[in-house]
Amino acid sequence: MANTVYNQFKATWLTTTFSSLLFCSVIYLLLWNEIQAIVISLAMEQGTNLVVSLNPNSPNLDADFEGQLVHLVGPIQIMEPLTEPDYNIQVLSVKLKKRVQMFQWIEEATEKDDFANSMDFDSNSKSYSYFTDWLDYLVDSNLFYMSPGHHNPKDMSISGQTYIAENVKIGNVFLGIEAKRKFSDYSDITSDERPDRHDIKLHSGAYYHGADPLVHEVGDLRILFSYAGRNNDDYSVIGVLDKLTIQPYITEISSQPLILLRKGRYSAEDMLALEFQEARRIAWRYRAVGWFQMFAAAMSLHPDWFALLLNCKWVSPRLRTHGRFFINLGMSSCATILIISTAWMVYAPIISMAMFLFLVFLPVFYFSSFNKYSTNTRNTQAGQEKSGAPRKNVPGLYNQLKENIL
Repeated sequence: MANTVYNQFKATWLTTTFSSLLFCSVIYLLLWNEIQAIVISLAMEQGTNLVVSLNPNSPNLDADFEGQLVHLVGPIQIMEPLTEPDYNIQVLSVKLKKRVQMFQWIEEATEKDDFANSMDFDSNSKSYSYFTDWLDYLVDSNLFYMSPGHHNPKDMSISGQTYIAENVKIGNVFLGIEAKRKFSDYSDITSDERPDRHDIKLHSGAYYHGADPLVHEVGDLRILFSYAGRNNDDYSVIGVLDKLTIQPYITEISSQPLILLRKGRYSAEDMLALEFQEARRIAWRYRAVGWFQMFAAAMSLHPDWFALLLNCKWVSPRLRTHGRFFINLGMSSCATILIISTAWMVYAPIISMAMFLFLVFLPVFYFSSFNKYSTNTRNTQAGQEKSGAPRKNVPGLYNQLKENIL
């Protein structure tokens, strides 16, 4: 058996190595995802037990609740507006975002669907077209297939930036920098007030650096502004009260800071539940990606490996009646669930063991020769061989299994 495996690896070392690397990467992805899910679950559970809801307008909060995990609800107050003098922008908000776009050439490559061109190996199999559009990043025109006549500037004279207000309060409590970074509900700023600078044009709420805002040229710049966290809007926040400032809470099980902020009026329980639901959705996305990657790794294995697997003594004859797709589907599903259940063994051992027993062990046992039905089937086939009767459904030789899989 060892020589057979060695010879098989020697014959298919390239695809086997690629599949092995893919298997290792998906194992790391799934384990990392489950550890993150466990940490978030424990953090939410710990936060539920420790959080205290406060009235942000109450006096002596620093003396009574210093260092505790607190929950505040109320309208935010910005002490000073955020400004951009060159564009006459002034807004009372937590964040002011300046987005810079440049009018540039873009190359688009399409495959030629021409039989004559496909027979000519010296011709290019792609066709290239060029058009202009506004982009947030620079496009290197030197990499174009036809760079003459399609030149883009090397850099942008203006860079994008996000301004954050210095003093933001809910009642008597200030928000720390980590809490202010949580504001992400951006809204576009549309203004009719033209800037004082004559080289800046205003059209449809956007600011243009160019000759004509209606006739764009390559290299023209367009500036768009948006804000997040408008003054007097209601927000809910959970964090540690440190000298009348909301700071992140470092949990006992992880060094990852915990600070929650949502627009609107939410109770502490609702905020923690919504955060847990969002984390669970993200975890399931990674699980789906991991399962697909596991299935792709199994499908990338050379078919000879499956012929070798099905020829093992401990494999049930009933598994040999199925095709390669079904086998890979079952193997990838069992392997994914096995990794997930292993990660949850310490935090939720009962659920982990139940997952392993019903979703991994039973399917594997069902298709193994240790199953009583499989043993009876194998004995029946052995009796048929002695009597000279042909075997049904189960190829007895390695080459026959290989032909069925291929």
